[in-house]
Amino acid sequence: MRADIARICNEKYGTQYKLEDISDCDGCQTEAGRLFLGCETCQIRKCAREKHIDNCARCDQYACEELEKFFNTEPHARKRLDEIRSGI
Repeated sequence: MRADIARICNEKYGTQYKLEDISDCDGCQTEAGRLFLGCETCQIRKCAREKHIDNCARCDQYACEELEKFFNTEPHARKRLDEIRSGI
């Protein structure tokens, strides 16, 4: 599965991830846990942490400009977040 994640990221985002670069992730709210590459500089993660929300679907400003940009490359993310939001 990690090989597939590396391959997909490399193809879709032009990254150069290797199998050993792909790790488990404990989620956006983790401080000392495992994080995926790039999470430390992720503006969406930073925003969620500042607002103390576990998921952007729970934000009263959903879907913000930053998410709209993300949805351009990840339309399935919008679908998943919309589904979560509808269950609120």
